[in-house]
Amino acid sequence: MQYNLPPQARARTFKEQPGMPLMPTFSDEFLLKLSLGESMQVCSEAIGILGWRITEQGANHLKCSEVKPQLVSFTWPVQVEITLKTDLTGATRVALKGSTFGLGALQSNYLKEQLQNLRHTAEHIAGRITASRTENTPPQESRSQAPATLASELEKLARLHASGALDDREFQQAKQRLLAEGGAASGQASPSGRKVVVNNVQLNDNQLQMLEQQYQLRIADGAYWYDRVSGAWGMQGGATLGFTQPNMELGGPLRADASNGNTGVFINGRELHQLDVLALMQLTPYVLPGRYWVDARGVGGYEGGPPMFDLRQLAQAAGGARGGAWSYTSPYGGSVGGDGQGFSYFIDKDTSWTGG
Repeated sequence: MQYNLPPQARARTFKEQPGMPLMPTFSDEFLLKLSLGESMQVCSEAIGILGWRITEQGANHLKCSEVKPQLVSFTWPVQVEITLKTDLTGATRVALKGSTFGLGALQSNYLKEQLQNLRHTAEHIAGRITASRTENTPPQESRSQAPATLASELEKLARLHASGALDDREFQQAKQRLLAEGGAASGQASPSGRKVVVNNVQLNDNQLQMLEQQYQLRIADGAYWYDRVSGAWGMQGGATLGFTQPNMELGGPLRADASNGNTGVFINGRELHQLDVLALMQLTPYVLPGRYWVDARGVGGYEGGPPMFDLRQLAQAAGGARGGAWSYTSPYGGSVGGDGQGFSYFIDKDTSWTGG
């Protein structure tokens, strides 16, 4: 038998039934002027910054859950489903759908507040990325005038030489200096014939000589990337080959595409190569897409956040879980390992490190 009750009576009847908690929901939508993959990384990073955890991830969606640090709370954890879709302009439309348990305005307002926190965090990260690109991209006019600037400087030197303001020796020295600087900017070989490029900037002969004397080795010609924060380095477009002294003023800034990575895992701004991720998975199976910092000690966390993990401790734990000694060898020849009792090492053809 069915009864047609007024709306007010139906609401009262539903609320009075025990064991049937209401589930407030809230939806929001916003636009990120980034590609779908970049937007996915931005959302993953925002989730990490808020201290939440990712419970499901697909090609164009994420599910995450708030982690409550308090044992007692007046609000229930929030669950959010994130769906991403590319629009006709190439930007990504991000749809948030949040839900939680509980009754009343307190819980509903809390749900809305948490979704807005997630949105604002993602928008802040995306804004930082687009601003960085704008700063690092020289104006078209500057790029087109660069060769003319070098030519005009050489012409100016020639006039000074012709007028007697520079003698032959001074003229030759100044000309060689200009040509060397121009060659470094354009990727040409230095006067000695060496060509060592670090982070897209060619090192001059003096820099090479100082480095080779300091480390007692010869640096092979080629293009390299170098992470000043962790000391990691590798060939341009490739995975990590070794570790050296951090904080050296070498080359230009580390670019996101230095390793041609497509993993969605960024460390100190570089998107990791697949081989880097495989190496990390030897230490922990949970290598999630996102943006992280890692220092020369192996301590790291989310960008802008506090320390959250220690790679050395993870390596030691991984060794212990496997029954003691452990090691991982890169396809390029470098090896990292330990004895499972606190001693760890890294060795390649140019560098070695031990600890513990």
